[in-house]
Amino acid sequence: MDVEIVLLAGGQSRRMGKEKWLLPLGGEPMLGRLADAFAPLSDALSVVLPWQADEALRDRAKAAVGADRPVRWLTDAEPSAGPLAGLEAALADAPRTWTFAVACDLPFARPALALALLEAAAGAKADAALPRRGGRLHPLFAAYRTEAAAPSLRAYRASGGRRATEWASMLKPVVFEEADVAVYDPDELALFNMNTPEEYERAARYVDGRR
Repeated sequence: MDVEIVLLAGGQSRRMGKEKWLLPLGGEPMLGRLADAFAPLSDALSVVLPWQADEALRDRAKAAVGADRPVRWLTDAEPSAGPLAGLEAALADAPRTWTFAVACDLPFARPALALALLEAAAGAKADAALPRRGGRLHPLFAAYRTEAAAPSLRAYRASGGRRATEWASMLKPVVFEEADVAVYDPDELALFNMNTPEEYERAARYVDGRR
C-alpha cells in the first residue's frame, strides 16, 4: 500500500518529565521500537521531533531508529501547539497517497490494526479511518488520505483549531468501533497511552512479564 508511517515524537512531555520516545522498553528506545514494528508496512518513514530539538536531541533520535534507516526528519510546525502541529508538518510534503500517524506514547501500537484501518479507508474511498477505544476516538493512531488531510489540517489550524478529534471528525472518517478494534487488539493494549512515570512503569512491567 502506498503509505508513509509518521511517528509523532514532538511536544514537551511535561507529565513524563523527559522525552517519552527515548525511554527504553524491552531494551530498546520507544522510537526505535515503533520504527521496527511498523517497518513491514512501508519503507517510507517520517519522524516528527519537538520544535525546539537541538543537534544533540536529533542525534539521539537518529541513534534510536538506527543510523542506516532512511528517515524524513521533521519538527513540529510551531512550539507548544499540540500534536496537530507535528501532524501538519508531516502532511505538508508527505510523499505517499496515505499517511499513517502513530503517536510515540503508544508502546504497544499494533501494525495489524494500522493495516486494517488503511484498508478500510481505501475500500470506503474515505479520507481517514480512526479506531475507537475506551469510548473515544484516537486520531493520533489513524490513517489519513494525504491530499485531503493536508489542506484540511492546514486550514483548521490557521483558524485557531487545536483539537485533534474535532479536526479528524471533519474528514468524515471510517470508524472502527470497539468490537472492530478488539479483533486486532484482544488484550486492549494497542491504544494504551504512556504519558506519566506511573504509566511508563506499567508498560515496563508488561514488557518484562511483571504484569
